[in-house]
Amino acid sequence: MRELFPLALLASGGGVSVDIDITFLAQLIMFAGFIVIMKPLVFDPLIGLFEAREKQTTGAIADARQLEDRAAALSRQVDAELDEVRREAARHRDALRAEAAKVEAAMLADARLVAADTVARGKAKVGQDIELIRAELARGRDGLAAQIATRVLRREVKP
Repeated sequence: MRELFPLALLASGGGVSVDIDITFLAQLIMFAGFIVIMKPLVFDPLIGLFEAREKQTTGAIADARQLEDRAAALSRQVDAELDEVRREAARHRDALRAEAAKVEAAMLADARLVAADTVARGKAKVGQDIELIRAELARGRDGLAAQIATRVLRREVKP
């Protein structure tokens, strides 16, 4: 029997002898029978289950990719719409600012006119008051001069 398996002898280093007898052949036949019996009962359904799970996983991955693509497209669409809304809001804001600037300019012009009118009336009133005070001082100038001279000279001076 050693002559049948020279590689086994080389691998074993020559010190171990492997006896292949009828029990080995019986175990080999029983293992082959086990495989033949288990294949339709366990192995084929298990392989079918693995394949079905793989198909479902592949299908789910494909569905997820489609959903991601759709979400990306919707995101781009929303971004584009938001950009348009922002541009429209900027145009509206600029129009409102321009209108506010016009209203401000008109209000400032009106305020300047009112202020100028008030200043002019105030200057006229001050001018009138100055003339009245000058006239009053002119009327009392001789008497006032006499009073000052009386106090300075310490004698009575008549106007």
